[in-house]
Amino acid sequence: MASMHHPNLSILVVSLLLLALHATATRPSLLHPHHDICEKTDFVQLCRKSVKGAENVDVASLNAMGALLVEINKRKEAIAKTGNNQLTRLCSRSYGDAVDNLKESMGYLKTHDIGSLMSYLSATLSSFSDCDSAYQEVGGKSPFAANNKFLEDMASNCLALASQIH
Repeated sequence: MASMHHPNLSILVVSLLLLALHATATRPSLLHPHHDICEKTDFVQLCRKSVKGAENVDVASLNAMGALLVEINKRKEAIAKTGNNQLTRLCSRSYGDAVDNLKESMGYLKTHDIGSLMSYLSATLSSFSDCDSAYQEVGGKSPFAANNKFLEDMASNCLALASQIH
């Protein structure tokens, strides 16, 4: 009987419920406040550091790719300072390819072209093993192996995050 006296109250309640449902549908963290975007990655702690508290997988992916880009550029500069032989040039070129592929990935994330995003992230990941493989082919161990492993871990996390985008 109260609804007969206050029909606007019913409309207000229904509107608020619809608004709340819309907000939780567009922000998964509100549906699952303890949901960890990084829980499906292989390197969870590294992922959490890279995504910087992002509340959805798109932002988390972009943050992780941005963090990887920064780390690649740091290490590329370090490689340049170690000398100018054929192997270091190859590694530097591989890192340059990784940067190019990662930038392409970021563009595909923004357009939600998931197939191309995954393809370019995979190419980014393989760039680091290219550097190590060059040293192995001449019977040596890459002096950049630890750097490459770290960058591979970061790229692996980027792939895992991107695979959650729908």
